[in-house]
Amino acid sequence: MLKANYRNIEGAEDGDFTGTAGLQYRFSPTWGVTGEVEFGEGDQLWLLGVRASF
Repeated sequence: MLKANYRNIEGAEDGDFTGTAGLQYRFSPTWGVTGEVEFGEGDQLWLLGVRASF
């Protein structure tokens, strides 16, 4: 998965465009694990999660 994002934090002078790349591994029809990394102006945000699909 690839995404383009725009975020504008209250009180900040300007907004920021970022890009996100992520993967999902499904180990059953219902459950999976997700991982994403978001890149911005010198920042990186790493996310790891559990996903349930119904």
